[in-house]
Amino acid sequence: MAHVARELQQDTLADGEVITWSGYNCSLMSDDSIKPKVVIGVLPLFRDKAATPSMMKHAMHLAVQDTEFLNPGQSSVLGADQPLFAIAKQLQWAFPDTVGEDRLVIMMGALT
Repeated sequence: MAHVARELQQDTLADGEVITWSGYNCSLMSDDSIKPKVVIGVLPLFRDKAATPSMMKHAMHLAVQDTEFLNPGQSSVLGADQPLFAIAKQLQWAFPDTVGEDRLVIMMGALT
């Protein structure tokens, strides 16, 4: 937390500096053989209510778009609680070409 507090006090980040917890821990690893071989992206939080079909479709579209940019050809994975999972599945059935089950995997579980 001290590292993040120091970084937030600066106007800009120095080259190679990170502000996320996962990025900070990853930078502490010195052996390249134990570094993860995947690219991970974290989507921003939304101001609007997530439990609406329009916001859920927007989040699904962003997940597919960002995954295609980070790892071309890979299916996206989106975690959701039960109400959001139900909305997402209905959207997958309604829009199979853009957010279908072959492009986006929806995981249901407690997000606590």
